[in-house]
Amino acid sequence: MNIRRTAAFLLIASMLLALCGCNIIQVDEERDRAQVVATVDGQEIKKSEVLNLFDSYKSIYGITDEIEKNPTREQAESIKNIKLSLLDSLIEQKFIAYKVHEGGFDNYTDEQLKNVEAEIDDMINNYLESAREDAVERGEADPDKYAQEALEKLFADSDLSRQKLIDEQLVVEIGQENLREYSVKDVKADESEIEEKYASLLSEQQSYDTNSAAFQSDYLNGTTIVYAPANHAYYKHLLVVFTDEDKTAISDASGEKSDAQKKLDQTNEEIETLEEALDEAEDREKAEADIAELKEQAAQYE
Repeated sequence: MNIRRTAAFLLIASMLLALCGCNIIQVDEERDRAQVVATVDGQEIKKSEVLNLFDSYKSIYGITDEIEKNPTREQAESIKNIKLSLLDSLIEQKFIAYKVHEGGFDNYTDEQLKNVEAEIDDMINNYLESAREDAVERGEADPDKYAQEALEKLFADSDLSRQKLIDEQLVVEIGQENLREYSVKDVKADESEIEEKYASLLSEQQSYDTNSAAFQSDYLNGTTIVYAPANHAYYKHLLVVFTDEDKTAISDASGEKSDAQKKLDQTNEEIETLEEALDEAEDREKAEADIAELKEQAAQYE
């Protein structure tokens, strides 16, 4: 498997760029995302798959769009390591899928197939609903069409489909466990081997203190964690007890928010009505003033 990195800049180009102060190097984004960064058993992993996965996970690492655009040197190094870690995860996922199919561990029952199909359909529907909400905020004329096109673009960029997602989820949820059970059925570890493995993991994972991104990545990937860095802790359940006063305050705040939302919705409807009538209004300036006043009122409820 090969990871391709584009880092070739001609000296003369760099000099010209510095002199003219303009961007003479343009990246074909579509072509860049289509680069093959790894191959597993003939299956290609494209750069777009890594970037899409990174977009899904970056908020977990505290990476905002602004940080991604203008990172410090330390942040840039962290982003690079996260992307490489995600690439490793994709490679591992492809390899496991290959071993599952090769060993015949992909015989799924009708019930298992039905459950996974339902999971994927729920995920797709949630994405579509989120895209529709985004379309409404953008003022798109047809939110349903916008959402469907967004989904199709996501599938095209990631070389995915509903069936591919189902197949991959079957491997992750069932095939991988079938493979694991077969692989360890005759494996027995004595106490010394367990202690040796623990010591090895502990030694490796103490680096989490200086590389929190590796800790978060290993945790999300299901790696056995034996060492937690400073300021990190595991909680199985976290219970918060509210006093009667707290409950009353929460209830009152929820009611106030509900009333404010109703007023905001009503004001926005009035704004839309006035905007539709704006072109036909005889007194255009008065209509614009009314809209501006209503928008100021709406801002109080947001």
